[in-house]
Amino acid sequence: MTLNTTISFKILLLVVNSVCAHITFRSPNSAPPKEEQARYAKHATFSFGENGFTAVHAGLLTRLLVYSVNVAAFLAILSAIRAPCNWLCLTASPGGNSLQVSPGLGIGTFLMVVASALRVVCYNLLEHCFTGELAIRKDHRLVTHGPYAVVRHPSYSAAYVFMAGVVLAHLGPTSLSAELGLWEQPVGVVAGVLQIASLVYISVVIVLRTCREDEVLSEQFGETWKEWAKRTPDRLVPGVY
Repeated sequence: MTLNTTISFKILLLVVNSVCAHITFRSPNSAPPKEEQARYAKHATFSFGENGFTAVHAGLLTRLLVYSVNVAAFLAILSAIRAPCNWLCLTASPGGNSLQVSPGLGIGTFLMVVASALRVVCYNLLEHCFTGELAIRKDHRLVTHGPYAVVRHPSYSAAYVFMAGVVLAHLGPTSLSAELGLWEQPVGVVAGVLQIASLVYISVVIVLRTCREDEVLSEQFGETWKEWAKRTPDRLVPGVY
Protein backbone atom coordinates (compact mmCIF):
# COMPACT_ATOMS: atom_id res chain seq x y z
CA MET A 1 0.00 0.00 0.00
CA THR A 2 1.10 3.57 -0.65
CA LEU A 3 1.19 5.90 2.33
CA ASN A 4 -1.93 7.76 1.20
CA THR A 5 -3.80 4.48 0.74
CA THR A 6 -2.73 3.29 4.18
CA ILE A 7 -3.84 6.54 5.79
CA SER A 8 -7.20 6.42 4.00
CA PHE A 9 -7.72 2.80 5.03
CA LYS A 10 -6.90 3.57 8.65
CA ILE A 11 -9.34 6.48 8.74
CA LEU A 12 -11.97 4.21 7.20
CA LEU A 13 -11.36 1.65 9.97
CA LEU A 14 -11.77 4.36 12.60
CA VAL A 15 -15.10 5.43 11.09
CA VAL A 16 -16.32 1.82 10.77
CA ASN A 17 -15.16 1.17 14.32
CA SER A 18 -17.26 4.06 15.63
CA VAL A 19 -20.34 3.15 13.57
CA CYS A 20 -20.19 -0.43 14.87
CA ALA A 21 -19.99 0.86 18.45
CA HIS A 22 -23.09 2.95 17.85
CA ILE A 23 -25.00 0.01 16.36
CA THR A 24 -23.98 -2.54 18.98
CA PHE A 25 -24.51 -0.55 22.16
CA ARG A 26 -27.64 1.39 21.39
CA SER A 27 -31.22 0.26 21.72
CA PRO A 28 -33.23 0.24 18.47
CA ASN A 29 -36.37 1.09 20.46
CA SER A 30 -37.19 3.51 23.24
CA ALA A 31 -37.46 2.31 26.82
CA PRO A 32 -40.64 0.28 27.41
CA PRO A 33 -43.31 1.49 29.87
CA LYS A 34 -42.84 0.57 33.52
CA GLU A 35 -45.77 -1.83 33.41
CA GLU A 36 -44.02 -3.83 30.68
CA GLN A 37 -40.85 -3.96 32.79
CA ALA A 38 -42.82 -5.02 35.87
CA ARG A 39 -42.77 -8.70 34.89
CA TYR A 40 -39.01 -8.75 35.35
CA ALA A 41 -39.12 -6.49 38.41
CA LYS A 42 -41.02 -9.23 40.27
CA HIS A 43 -37.99 -11.48 39.92
CA ALA A 44 -35.52 -10.02 42.39
CA THR A 45 -32.98 -12.74 41.59
CA PHE A 46 -30.05 -11.50 39.52
CA SER A 47 -31.24 -7.87 39.61
CA PHE A 48 -27.60 -6.69 39.50
CA GLY A 49 -27.10 -4.34 36.57
CA GLU A 50 -30.77 -3.41 36.16
CA ASN A 51 -30.98 -0.56 38.69
CA GLY A 52 -28.86 2.55 39.18
CA PHE A 53 -25.89 2.29 36.83
CA THR A 54 -27.31 -0.26 34.41
CA ALA A 55 -25.92 -2.21 31.49
CA VAL A 56 -27.47 0.43 29.22
CA HIS A 57 -25.36 3.11 30.91
CA ALA A 58 -22.25 0.92 30.68
CA GLY A 59 -22.91 0.43 26.97
CA LEU A 60 -23.14 4.20 26.50
CA LEU A 61 -19.87 4.67 28.40
CA THR A 62 -18.18 2.06 26.21
CA ARG A 63 -19.42 3.82 23.07
CA LEU A 64 -18.16 7.21 24.26
CA LEU A 65 -14.73 5.80 25.11
CA VAL A 66 -14.50 4.10 21.71
CA TYR A 67 -15.38 7.40 20.03
CA SER A 68 -12.81 9.26 22.12
CA VAL A 69 -9.92 6.94 21.26
CA ASN A 70 -10.88 6.99 17.59
CA VAL A 71 -10.93 10.79 17.57
CA ALA A 72 -7.51 10.83 19.27
CA ALA A 73 -6.18 8.44 16.61
CA PHE A 74 -7.59 10.62 13.83
CA LEU A 75 -5.98 13.73 15.32
CA ALA A 76 -2.69 11.84 15.62
CA ILE A 77 -2.87 11.06 11.91
CA LEU A 78 -3.40 14.75 11.13
CA SER A 79 -0.51 15.64 13.41
CA ALA A 80 1.77 13.08 11.76
CA ILE A 81 1.13 14.45 8.28
CA ARG A 82 1.88 17.95 9.56
CA ALA A 83 -1.67 19.26 9.42
CA PRO A 84 -2.42 22.36 11.57
CA CYS A 85 -2.83 20.42 14.80
CA ASN A 86 0.76 19.62 15.79
CA TRP A 87 0.13 21.51 19.02
CA LEU A 88 -2.05 18.60 20.17
CA CYS A 89 1.07 16.47 20.67
CA LEU A 90 -0.87 13.35 19.64
CA THR A 91 1.86 11.23 18.13
CA ALA A 92 2.73 7.58 18.13
CA SER A 93 4.48 5.96 21.06
CA PRO A 94 8.18 5.08 20.56
CA GLY A 95 7.26 1.63 19.24
CA GLY A 96 4.26 2.69 17.20
CA ASN A 97 3.32 4.52 14.03
CA SER A 98 0.15 6.57 13.91
CA LEU A 99 -0.01 6.24 10.11
CA GLN A 100 0.09 2.44 9.96
CA VAL A 101 -2.75 -0.02 10.45
CA SER A 102 -1.89 -2.22 13.43
CA PRO A 103 -3.00 -5.87 13.62
CA GLY A 104 -5.09 -5.05 16.69
CA LEU A 105 -7.04 -2.34 14.88
CA GLY A 106 -7.59 -4.48 11.78
CA ILE A 107 -8.69 -7.68 13.54
CA GLY A 108 -10.58 -5.81 16.24
CA THR A 109 -12.57 -3.80 13.73
CA PHE A 110 -13.39 -6.98 11.79
CA LEU A 111 -14.84 -8.50 14.97
CA MET A 112 -16.82 -5.32 15.59
CA VAL A 113 -18.30 -5.49 12.09
CA VAL A 114 -19.33 -9.13 12.57
CA ALA A 115 -20.86 -8.33 15.96
CA SER A 116 -22.80 -5.29 14.82
CA ALA A 117 -24.12 -7.18 11.77
CA LEU A 118 -25.43 -9.95 14.04
CA ARG A 119 -26.97 -7.36 16.36
CA VAL A 120 -28.81 -5.79 13.42
CA VAL A 121 -30.19 -9.21 12.45
CA CYS A 122 -31.46 -9.64 16.02
CA TYR A 123 -32.96 -6.13 16.03
CA ASN A 124 -34.87 -6.90 12.85
CA LEU A 125 -36.12 -10.27 14.08
CA LEU A 126 -37.32 -9.04 17.47
CA GLU A 127 -38.56 -5.67 16.16
CA HIS A 128 -40.34 -3.75 18.96
CA CYS A 129 -39.56 -6.51 21.46
CA PHE A 130 -35.85 -5.61 21.45
CA THR A 131 -35.17 -3.01 24.15
CA GLY A 132 -32.21 -2.11 26.32
CA GLU A 133 -34.32 -2.69 29.41
CA LEU A 134 -35.75 -6.09 30.31
CA ALA A 135 -39.47 -6.17 29.54
CA ILE A 136 -42.35 -8.29 28.29
CA ARG A 137 -43.98 -6.16 25.59
CA LYS A 138 -47.61 -6.15 24.61
CA ASP A 139 -48.07 -8.88 21.99
CA HIS A 140 -44.57 -10.10 22.86
CA ARG A 141 -43.51 -12.99 20.66
CA LEU A 142 -40.89 -15.68 20.97
CA VAL A 143 -38.42 -15.75 18.07
CA THR A 144 -36.89 -19.19 17.53
CA HIS A 145 -35.48 -19.02 13.99
CA GLY A 146 -32.39 -17.49 12.41
CA PRO A 147 -29.58 -17.00 14.94
CA TYR A 148 -32.09 -17.83 17.68
CA ALA A 149 -32.06 -21.42 16.40
CA VAL A 150 -28.31 -21.58 17.16
CA VAL A 151 -28.23 -20.01 20.64
CA ARG A 152 -31.05 -18.55 22.71
CA HIS A 153 -29.40 -15.15 23.21
CA PRO A 154 -27.46 -14.35 20.01
CA SER A 155 -27.56 -10.57 20.53
CA TYR A 156 -25.60 -11.07 23.75
CA SER A 157 -23.19 -13.40 21.94
CA ALA A 158 -22.65 -10.57 19.46
CA ALA A 159 -21.96 -8.18 22.34
CA TYR A 160 -19.16 -10.46 23.56
CA VAL A 161 -17.66 -10.59 20.05
CA PHE A 162 -17.83 -6.80 19.90
CA MET A 163 -16.12 -6.45 23.29
CA ALA A 164 -13.34 -8.78 22.12
CA GLY A 165 -12.93 -6.42 19.18
CA VAL A 166 -12.70 -3.45 21.55
CA VAL A 167 -9.97 -5.19 23.55
CA LEU A 168 -7.94 -5.86 20.40
CA ALA A 169 -8.50 -2.50 18.72
CA HIS A 170 -8.40 -0.22 21.77
CA LEU A 171 -6.75 -1.91 24.74
CA GLY A 172 -4.26 -4.57 23.63
CA PRO A 173 -0.50 -4.40 22.94
CA THR A 174 -1.03 -3.54 19.24
CA SER A 175 -4.12 -1.39 19.84
CA LEU A 176 -4.74 2.29 19.23
CA SER A 177 -4.15 3.07 22.91
CA ALA A 178 -0.71 1.43 22.83
CA GLU A 179 0.10 3.05 19.49
CA LEU A 180 -0.81 6.51 20.78
CA GLY A 181 0.95 6.01 24.09
CA LEU A 182 -2.29 6.54 25.99
CA TRP A 183 -1.27 3.99 28.63
CA GLU A 184 1.64 6.31 29.46
CA GLN A 185 -0.60 9.32 30.13
CA PRO A 186 -2.85 9.82 33.20
CA VAL A 187 -5.93 10.60 31.12
CA GLY A 188 -5.28 7.57 28.92
CA VAL A 189 -4.87 5.30 31.94
CA VAL A 190 -8.15 6.54 33.43
CA ALA A 191 -9.94 6.01 30.10
CA GLY A 192 -8.44 2.54 29.72
CA VAL A 193 -9.38 1.48 33.25
CA LEU A 194 -12.92 2.80 32.75
CA GLN A 195 -13.23 0.87 29.50
CA ILE A 196 -12.00 -2.36 31.08
CA ALA A 197 -14.34 -1.91 34.06
CA SER A 198 -17.26 -1.20 31.72
CA LEU A 199 -16.57 -4.30 29.61
CA VAL A 200 -16.25 -6.53 32.69
CA TYR A 201 -19.47 -5.08 34.12
CA ILE A 202 -21.38 -5.68 30.88
CA SER A 203 -19.99 -9.22 30.64
CA VAL A 204 -21.26 -10.09 34.12
CA VAL A 205 -24.67 -8.49 33.55
CA ILE A 206 -25.13 -10.40 30.29
CA VAL A 207 -24.67 -13.76 32.00
CA LEU A 208 -27.13 -12.78 34.72
CA ARG A 209 -29.58 -11.46 32.15
CA THR A 210 -29.65 -14.72 30.22
CA CYS A 211 -30.75 -16.46 33.42
CA ARG A 212 -33.46 -13.89 34.14
CA GLU A 213 -34.73 -13.84 30.57
CA ASP A 214 -34.93 -17.62 30.38
CA GLU A 215 -36.84 -17.69 33.67
CA VAL A 216 -39.40 -15.07 32.64
CA LEU A 217 -39.80 -16.24 29.03
CA SER A 218 -40.34 -19.82 30.18
CA GLU A 219 -43.20 -18.56 32.36
CA GLN A 220 -44.60 -16.39 29.58
CA PHE A 221 -44.52 -18.96 26.77
CA GLY A 222 -44.68 -22.25 28.69
CA GLU A 223 -44.36 -25.35 26.52
CA THR A 224 -43.37 -23.34 23.45
CA TRP A 225 -40.31 -22.04 25.28
CA LYS A 226 -39.47 -25.49 26.69
CA GLU A 227 -39.58 -27.07 23.24
CA TRP A 228 -37.34 -24.32 21.90
CA ALA A 229 -34.92 -24.76 24.82
CA LYS A 230 -34.66 -28.48 24.00
CA ARG A 231 -33.88 -27.72 20.36
CA THR A 232 -31.54 -24.86 21.30
CA PRO A 233 -29.93 -25.79 24.61
CA ASP A 234 -27.09 -23.26 24.53
CA ARG A 235 -27.50 -19.69 25.74
CA LEU A 236 -24.49 -17.91 24.27
CA VAL A 237 -21.88 -20.19 22.70
CA PRO A 238 -22.87 -23.26 20.63
CA GLY A 239 -21.75 -26.44 22.35
CA VAL A 240 -20.20 -24.56 25.27
CA TYR A 241 -22.72 -22.46 27.22
